[in-house]
Amino acid sequence: NIIFVPNIISTTIALVYSFYFQKFLTFKDNTKNQKKQLPLFFAVSIFNILMFGGLVFGFLIKLNLPIFFSKIISTTFQMCSSFLFYKFLVFKQVR
Repeated sequence: NIIFVPNIISTTIALVYSFYFQKFLTFKDNTKNQKKQLPLFFAVSIFNILMFGGLVFGFLIKLNLPIFFSKIISTTFQMCSSFLFYKFLVFKQVR
């Protein structure tokens, strides 16, 4: 329990910083949609955590890949899907 609270606090702070870096630096989004975008960003982040765990598990158990390759493949897929979710869902530009 003692470790659990600091983990939640540090993860939340990291996600908030990540949100603002993605919003303003990566996607150059200067809109005032934070109230709509932040929950979507958190949802994508939670999805990514679950997806990563599921992919690693699948590669390890179902395909018998070594942990190193399972993590590399899962991380690559997660990075690509995260970028697409953030670009076309969270920080989509209205033209």
